[in-house]
Amino acid sequence: MSEKDDSKRSAVEASCRNTPLNVILLTLDDFRFDLFVENLDSLPNLQALKHEGVFFENAFSAGPTTFFAFPGIIAGVYPYHFGIGIDRNTKAIDEVLRDCGYHTALINESNVFLTPHFGYGANIDYQKHMGRLSAAGQPRASEGARHWGRDTRRSRPWRQPYPMAGVVPKLRFLWSRNRCIKGFGKYFLTALEFLRQYLSGTFISLETKWNFHRQFRQEVLEFIDGRFKNPQFLWIHTAINHLPYLPPECSSEFSTRQVNYLNVRGTSRFVNPKICRELRRLYVESMRVTDSFIGDVFGALGAKDLLDSSIIIITSDHGEEFMEEGYFTHDAKSSSDRLLHVPLIFCCPNLLEPKSISAPVSTIDIPPTICDLLGIRTPGS
Repeated sequence: MSEKDDSKRSAVEASCRNTPLNVILLTLDDFRFDLFVENLDSLPNLQALKHEGVFFENAFSAGPTTFFAFPGIIAGVYPYHFGIGIDRNTKAIDEVLRDCGYHTALINESNVFLTPHFGYGANIDYQKHMGRLSAAGQPRASEGARHWGRDTRRSRPWRQPYPMAGVVPKLRFLWSRNRCIKGFGKYFLTALEFLRQYLSGTFISLETKWNFHRQFRQEVLEFIDGRFKNPQFLWIHTAINHLPYLPPECSSEFSTRQVNYLNVRGTSRFVNPKICRELRRLYVESMRVTDSFIGDVFGALGAKDLLDSSIIIITSDHGEEFMEEGYFTHDAKSSSDRLLHVPLIFCCPNLLEPKSISAPVSTIDIPPTICDLLGIRTPGS
């Protein structure tokens, strides 16, 4: 680093200490990098941010699923030593900033694994979990929760048991060493699950998901308009691109019936390459809804004159697969670039010059980078 860069960095750190910048973290569930880049012309808000911010061309997630990815994004740690969720002794970026005088908030659209039950947001000043998350809204209470992933199905009230759940384990010895029988059994069970959801109407319909999303979007905009307090750390997590996918209301090529059918095929895992091609098109359409949401967030921040005084980070926990190599959604067995390569954009007009960076980076470095930009000492963890 040159002497000129050193002096500029010192000036920025002094400025941050005197007038702390707000930090806004926007995490987009299941937002796949290559499809994002391929469809950038239909995503005007993200396209503008790509050119106006610091765009990382080769950013990679710490892992292929929520469990692996978010401890890195929020706390800069790998999760392998404490199981599902985040360990209560791990100091996340919200706690670091809260200790420095920041107000903290989390608004979560519908990801159950980002609730206090899994250790996220336990000490946040304000949090709102939308959708059907009441079953996981309470903090973990016991030491045994450290390895919560080993608990029984009974402790997961938001999950529906698969068909014949009581019979299948007793018959497992019939197929445990036979790949053909296992494949047929899996197909049979997913078909039963599809029929159960679709015929009984127990799936989350397009109308229901739109109602959830409208409430979530309104909550975010109302928070920015009325609850935002400088200096503020605001973590916004949206699940528009997570199954069931949410295409635009008025300009989708799919009918409501088609959307519901495809989404239930996806959520039940009753898929084949043809269905996956249709689901991929539906997924790309839902990216436009994500782009519209980001436009609304930036519009609300601009209306309150907060854009110039905020560091805004946009990223994703992982991508999504559509059986390109046999895997569907985000299977930890895959760990392909379709899952690990994620968007990452930093925006702060008065602090960061627009540029594209091709060097490989990881989302696990987001928390220490925030500390570095603000001139805050990075915790030892």
